[in-house]
Amino acid sequence: MRSSWRCDGCAIRRVRCNGGSPCQECQKRSLACTFLRVQRKRGPKGPRVSTSEKIKQMQEDLYSAMLASADADEHSSPETIAPQHAEIAAEDYIKYLEIFKERLYSVWPVVDYRDLVQRLLADETDYESYALAASLCAATIAQLRLPEHEAQDIVGGLTSSQFIKEANRLRQLFEYREIFSTASLLTSFFLHIFYANAEKIRSAGSLLREAIGCAFGLRMHESESYLPTSTPETQLKIRIFWILFISERTYCIQNDTPMMLQPIEYLPEMAEDDTQDRKLLSAFVSLTQLFVHLDSEFAKSLNGSSGKGCGSCLGYHRDDMSTVQRDLCVGKEEGDLKESQQVDIAVTRQWVRTLLWQYTVSHFPVSCNSEDPAFSSLLPAQIAKETLSTFNKFSPGSIKVHGYGMELKLFRLADALLDVLVCVPPASSGHSMLFGARDALHALEHLLLMVGGTVSPFLQGLRGRMARSNIPVPWARWLTLEASETEDDSDSTDSISRFY
Repeated sequence: MRSSWRCDGCAIRRVRCNGGSPCQECQKRSLACTFLRVQRKRGPKGPRVSTSEKIKQMQEDLYSAMLASADADEHSSPETIAPQHAEIAAEDYIKYLEIFKERLYSVWPVVDYRDLVQRLLADETDYESYALAASLCAATIAQLRLPEHEAQDIVGGLTSSQFIKEANRLRQLFEYREIFSTASLLTSFFLHIFYANAEKIRSAGSLLREAIGCAFGLRMHESESYLPTSTPETQLKIRIFWILFISERTYCIQNDTPMMLQPIEYLPEMAEDDTQDRKLLSAFVSLTQLFVHLDSEFAKSLNGSSGKGCGSCLGYHRDDMSTVQRDLCVGKEEGDLKESQQVDIAVTRQWVRTLLWQYTVSHFPVSCNSEDPAFSSLLPAQIAKETLSTFNKFSPGSIKVHGYGMELKLFRLADALLDVLVCVPPASSGHSMLFGARDALHALEHLLLMVGGTVSPFLQGLRGRMARSNIPVPWARWLTLEASETEDDSDSTDSISRFY
């Protein structure tokens, strides 16, 4: 069958092709007759030959340009290459590092401000130091709940999220997972602090494990790695180890996760002269001594993780529990320390007492009328009132500076007190130790609001339990009050001191 009724030659004159061989019309014009040509399938036929040639030429041009650029980079001087961390200026780092030095060095005495600033200014390609600085700036903003923590953008400033993004970007510029150094360890640690304060608990836990893994790589779990103990480098390693130990105990007890670090035999040494560093380290030593009570078997038993069911199986006898509680009740004079340090030690001591009590009630007989307070089922009420009485001496700023750690400790105190209020027998409801206990519970709730704000999961969890337990609210304004916006610091303290 013919594919067309006319060929190209005949189409010119618009006459029907006769299909002759040869076609007269085509022959006259010296054209090939297409009458018998098979018609091609309709639709796209693929790129033209000229198009393919243009693409090939473009690829060759791009390849030549890449070679030329690489050759230019190879022969260029270092001064002509833009530093890869230029997204945040050095003065922005220094601004928040100064805040760390003034307000948080007593909490994390593991970074030398002057040394870090010198490293930043000396070498713009020291990505490890810049990553540490970025993580420390982010942790400082988050811990102190500065406006830069919650805001998406700050005019004339940087947010904590921007510092976090920069820290993670800088770490990708060198193989940080393959490097065991104190800078990389501390970067992971401060990232942990940021995410804990941002209520991203899983991310915080992952970064804490990363920091601990780096500590193992540096052999910080081995006593031999601290010899000789008197050198500045060794003392820094000892402080870093105990910072990790304290953070791991706090995080794992609250979140019921396994612990890896065990106490070492060395504590930080204090300077011989009466300097500020000596006072700072004195508080740090006192804090580590409180955490030594929380060995791994004891901590695991708090959440039912231990398969051993009695106190004597773990080495905690009745007399031991009584002695430890009595020793924790008597704190040494700490009037020469900074307020923030005194707060940290005071709250941590009461937190440890609460943990010991929770262990006691699950392993020993307790009673509302016990002559030994260590075995009183009402002890959390006394602990809460003592804590609030201690807070009367401190400004709210010195309480809020401890961020997430302060939140979880206050929550544990309030949660234990709520257990007592819910479970105490009606016959014991008039016990003198319970006098003002409900007011104390609401004062602790108010402190949680002041430290963590209304979005704090600890505050929300406590309020949920209080609502389910039908605990009345004496001051409804506390339920919606943004302490940082509608109430100044002095008012916050006064509202707590009404009870004591």
